[in-house]
Parts: sequence; structure tokens; C-alpha cells
Amino acid sequence: MGKWLCLLATLSLLAGCATESQSLTITPRQSVVYSDSALAQALDVKRRACAASETTQQTCLTLINRSQHPQWMRYRFYWYDKQGLQVEASPSEWQRISLPAKASKRINTRMPTASATQYRMVIVH
Repeated sequence: MGKWLCLLATLSLLAGCATESQSLTITPRQSVVYSDSALAQALDVKRRACAASETTQQTCLTLINRSQHPQWMRYRFYWYDKQGLQVEASPSEWQRISLPAKASKRINTRMPTASATQYRMVIVH
């Protein structure tokens, strides 16, 4: 009888701990990762609306060089679903980009799958 009460208490405790599945949301501040603090101070990444004529799922960004010096860098994307799980086994290919001082460039990138809703952009020198 004691074993059954112990088992019932354990099951009740486990049932009480069960919750709905949680999702991991990537906030706008977490969506860009810089390789070092100097690069983070020199650059700014702004998300913008994509053109209405583009029918595929895309993320449209503007990369801004706030510094007085040209910047050369590489970037790539990691993609996540609405629950915060990575949707591809490998990230996108590295892309090279250069920005003159005080200049900006638009970056349009296609989401790899329909389930991709969040991204993390990694920028390195």
C-alpha cells in the first residue's frame, strides 16, 4: 500500500510539472551576432519591409556602416522555426561584403524553408 501511495504521489508531482511546449524567441537584439566589439560599434543592421512584388519568403535588411572607415566583412544566416529550433543542419554560405565609410547596403535573403520564421545573422571580419 505504501508503494502505491509513493507511486501516486510521484505521478501527481510529474503531472503538475508538465506544461505546454515553450518556444525560444530570438529578439531583435539577439538576431545579429558580431565577431568583436569594434565591428559591433561600427555597424548597424536594420530590418526593413520587403518589396510587395517579391512573392517568396524573404528577410530584408539594411547594413549600415556608422564609422569613418570602410569595412570589409563576411556574414551568414542561421534559421530557426517559431519554436526556436534550427531548421537547417548547416547555416547559409558565407557572403563577402564591403561598405564604404558612412554607407549602407541592402541585403535580401531567401528563407530556406516555409517553417523558418526567425534568423540569427553572424558578421565577422
